[in-house]
Amino acid sequence: MTARQELYAYEEQRRMPYVTTVEQAGIEKGLQQGVQQGEARTLLRLLDRRFGPEAAQRHRERIETAESPMRPCACDARQLIAAIRDALGLR
Repeated sequence: MTARQELYAYEEQRRMPYVTTVEQAGIEKGLQQGVQQGEARTLLRLLDRRFGPEAAQRHRERIETAESPMRPCACDARQLIAAIRDALGLR
């Protein structure tokens, strides 16, 4: 039996997950960060379109540090996006 076959047999005996708990937590955190960055970019584009680049720049830091809806806080990015879309008449 080759080393690879032994490893597969050992994993099967132990029913070892292919992704560990720590790896899964890292994956989830990365996905959350990606969602948050996408929401921030969307909101900044909407602000720029409606109020100009100065408004987008003035609020950039607050938007980029806003919590994702996956972990709500007082400054929820989705609520901000909805407010901007309402202001633009994009509903």
